[in-house]
Amino acid sequence: KELPDHYRPWMEIANRLPHLIGSHQLRAQVNEMPLLNCQFLTGYREQRLAHLVLSFITMGYVWQDGEAQPKENVLIVWIYICKVLPRTLALPLVEVSRNLGLPPILLHSDVVLANWATRNPGRKNPGFVSYFVIRDVHIYYPIYGAKEGVNLNTSSKITVPRSFLSTHSENIGAGNCKNLDPIVLFPGGESLRGFILVTVLVEKAAVPGIKALVQAVNAVLLPSPDSLLQALQQLRLSIQDITRSLGQMH
Repeated sequence: KELPDHYRPWMEIANRLPHLIGSHQLRAQVNEMPLLNCQFLTGYREQRLAHLVLSFITMGYVWQDGEAQPKENVLIVWIYICKVLPRTLALPLVEVSRNLGLPPILLHSDVVLANWATRNPGRKNPGFVSYFVIRDVHIYYPIYGAKEGVNLNTSSKITVPRSFLSTHSENIGAGNCKNLDPIVLFPGGESLRGFILVTVLVEKAAVPGIKALVQAVNAVLLPSPDSLLQALQQLRLSIQDITRSLGQMH
């Protein structure tokens, strides 16, 4: 939830982002921000958090004044946007993005997947993930040859790279948003907070379903009716969890 102390200027701005945007002070604060070297970011988590923080600040900097109509009653909309970022923001954002292999923009993974922390980190709650990891999906398919059908002793493998999110650890909460908080927010109050956190729960609930889809494809290709039934049952449970999570958005 926090970057090393060297990056305190970034975190101080990110933690005050709704106020700074609402009061139109963000650009002035960023323009005074020092140029910080990214070499003190260690490991994937700190790099990922830095991308989250810098991309949020960037979007706020660009759209601080939003869209506004002139006072005259004319059909013209003036868009007050910034087209050039200061070096102190642009350079570290580009460097972190290159290190992660991500574009230097605000992504869904910034707004949602990486943008949450538990209020009570010490509490363990079975069945809830604490972070997402990209894995490859391996689909095994049989080689057809003999007239009698499938040669089950010979198979080939399809690798679908970076195809789904597997889960590790268990620490989100008891199926609701009460034990979660976003790390960085835009103006939007509880509505934005709820949107982010419910989407986190939906993404988490979808993970077993994505795995089940891969298992179902493998079962059809082998074929294996028992494995297919098991995969479809898991998919049904995942859809039910997604539906329950979406029910918290109102």
